[in-house]
Amino acid sequence: MTEPAFNLLTHPLSHAAPLGYLSLPGLMAALARAPDEVESFPALRPHQGPAWHMFLVQLAALALHRAGKLDIPEQEDDWLSLVRGLTPGFAEDEPWCLVVDDRSKPAFLQPPVPEGVKVAKPVSTPDALDLLITARNHDLKQKTARQAEAQDWVFALVSLQTGGGFGGRGNYGVARMKGSG
Repeated sequence: MTEPAFNLLTHPLSHAAPLGYLSLPGLMAALARAPDEVESFPALRPHQGPAWHMFLVQLAALALHRAGKLDIPEQEDDWLSLVRGLTPGFAEDEPWCLVVDDRSKPAFLQPPVPEGVKVAKPVSTPDALDLLITARNHDLKQKTARQAEAQDWVFALVSLQTGGGFGGRGNYGVARMKGSG
């Protein structure tokens, strides 16, 4: 069996300046060692900052709580075990992968697709998926990130799933928000 594509737990997908590209557990370890070890995320768009911060803090809190830990680890391997502990039923880390071959399994912040359901609206760029909706596409242009990296999709998914909601008739938001489907 091949390893799922774009695994946030094992592949360095997020650019954290000045350290370079880190896996999610590597990023958690760097932030635990010293918050100023990571100066910025160059690919993070301004409106995505609060959601990315909330995601990282909530992930750390949930992983530590699930494991019954009070001390924050500073090593990548420790964070890998803690985060994997949140999804013990997935030996291939599917919930931590941007793309999975088996659509009946969840991917990163994406629910499984039930058999017989057709995904009607393909999304071609991460900025088309992102939460930010601008009137008439004037301020920040959408669907321009044609040469996007995996981290751009990660940031867009986190932004959408953290702050998205009901976007009007037929545009149901995220599963994490009450009343949005």
